[in-house]
Amino acid sequence: MGRILNSLCIAAALGCTSTLAPTYDLSGVWSWNAVDVSQQMTLTQQGTAITGKGISDGNVARDSFQVHGTYEPPRVTLAFDYDTGLVCEYAAKVQDANDMAGVVTCSGVKSSLSFSKR
Repeated sequence: MGRILNSLCIAAALGCTSTLAPTYDLSGVWSWNAVDVSQQMTLTQQGTAITGKGISDGNVARDSFQVHGTYEPPRVTLAFDYDTGLVCEYAAKVQDANDMAGVVTCSGVKSSLSFSKR
């Protein structure tokens, strides 16, 4: 009886203290839209590694970029390497299977940015 009770107490304690975040598959098409600009990227996830490509479409120019980074739930860190030479860093929290929100830093300028999965 004592062993069963001890096992139940240990199992309950482990279950209550678990900090594992849900893991989602980030593979797919992600986008954001503003008044005069939009960005779309197609991501592929293999384990914690994220790769992909995308396109930014603005009212003046269109620019493609490569994506690489890591996903360690719930955090995702991505680098956007634009064909123009610009590199932006994105640090976000994956909120659910279809949404991530965080901060993008480009040339030292930080902005809030949220992506939704299509």
